[in-house]
Amino acid sequence: MPTISRLRGRFFSVLIAIILAPPLLPVAAIGQGPTLCQITDTVYRADGTPAQGTALISWPAFTTAAGQAVTPGSLTVTLGSNGGFNASLAPNTGASPAGTYYRAIFKLDDDAVQPAWAGEYPVVSDFLPIGDVIPTNAVQISVPSRGAAFTAIVREVDLQVVSLRDDRSEYLLHFSNDAAELLAFKFETMILPEPLTTIFTTTVPSSSLYLPPLTAAQVTNVIATEITVDAGIAPPPGGGIEVRRSDGGWGAGSDGNLAGRFTTQTFNLPRLSRVQGYYLRQYDASSPVKYSRDSALLYVDYPL
Repeated sequence: MPTISRLRGRFFSVLIAIILAPPLLPVAAIGQGPTLCQITDTVYRADGTPAQGTALISWPAFTTAAGQAVTPGSLTVTLGSNGGFNASLAPNTGASPAGTYYRAIFKLDDDAVQPAWAGEYPVVSDFLPIGDVIPTNAVQISVPSRGAAFTAIVREVDLQVVSLRDDRSEYLLHFSNDAAELLAFKFETMILPEPLTTIFTTTVPSSSLYLPPLTAAQVTNVIATEITVDAGIAPPPGGGIEVRRSDGGWGAGSDGNLAGRFTTQTFNLPRLSRVQGYYLRQYDASSPVKYSRDSALLYVDYPL
């Protein structure tokens, strides 16, 4: 059974720092070369241990923001004994052409010797050890029947909601270790030559799908056996006012909680107890029938 834990994302911070963040420590250039900046970080494996191996960094030709030309090239960096990463690179923030990035490929020493494992695990959200599972989470896999005990990374999560009331979902976790599938980012530059053309129109607003709620409805009289109601507005032509004892089942196909349908603005409702509540919506004669989107609640608490 997998045991899920949050993995501190230091592996990604190295790659992102190289590609996106402006280096902060300038290093004097030799001769006429560009001014370099020192990048220092630590690379960790998926199980949280310091990585061993090399990183191949490559870049295209570009001009720095300071106007210094950088020729295309590559640099191989050997990670230190504790996963230390140290490289000197020209800053690409504000470089020309825009969208100039460094690419880093990591080759870790033990990728080729560890067994490759991949699989999937179904689980209901009630049994998750943490609040949620997302790709890049670390999972501890233990399957004695297969002789499997390893750390893997969640690569993909399929989610199906089965109960909104209970906040219950079914998860299908797809996981693998680095030997089966490397974990990496790929960045690409995309330029939109023309603004996107909107495909939406506002000629028929969504509000036209519903009738206004009965916000002016009120109880005008209460006696022992019935109450008198004023809906506040006259019913739509060919339509009426639908009244139910609970807020649900609206429409002609459900009469379980129906108190009545009325074609007049004022009408009487039966009173069966000291505390009585009724829900009101208006409807029209269109096909399909339009109803108010929200219900009006009339609440009576009066001695019999």
